[in-house]
Amino acid sequence: MNRRTWRARRSIFLVIFLLSGYSWNAIADDLPTWFENGHPTVDAIQAVQILQSAGQDGLDPDDYHANALAHIVGDAKRGAHSSSESDIEHSALMTRAMEQLIFDLHFGRVEPRDIYRSLKTPPKQLDPAAYLRQALADHTLAVAVRSAAPQLPLYAHLRQTLAEYRELAKIPALQQRLPQLPANRLAPGQSYAGVNLLA
Repeated sequence: MNRRTWRARRSIFLVIFLLSGYSWNAIADDLPTWFENGHPTVDAIQAVQILQSAGQDGLDPDDYHANALAHIVGDAKRGAHSSSESDIEHSALMTRAMEQLIFDLHFGRVEPRDIYRSLKTPPKQLDPAAYLRQALADHTLAVAVRSAAPQLPLYAHLRQTLAEYRELAKIPALQQRLPQLPANRLAPGQSYAGVNLLA
């Protein structure tokens, strides 16, 4: 299953069910259980934490509705009333977000052959939907998500480097635009108005 096919299929998941005349119960049967009697499961709480930390792998939590799901789970923890239909909608959103995260961690956000047409890539063996459901059945969600990422020493190094650069990006001086260079490059000893910002 290629990247485009996967995302398209997951994006229209609910629409297909509804247009096909399926009931909410039929939809629920295809979804993992994230909410029970309006309350989030332990897995749901853990899933939100995982989605919110997607930035540690260079991904954008907003792509997985992390904040929206955090509010949904937070409200459910506080006992806010919700209907069974709402629980199903929220479960569908959580499921799609987690499956997409697993897919992106394992296969990446970019199709390599879109950049290097001659590149040969191995067939995709991991099925995010089945992988997620097995992790939930085993109650090993965090471990499974971590294992979906590339198991290479270089990847761990890249994660650490990314974290370091993000800390650097928080430095106020580095968020300012540097003054224009007086020429194409600076010569040794040449004065430059932006030196203090770089110190």
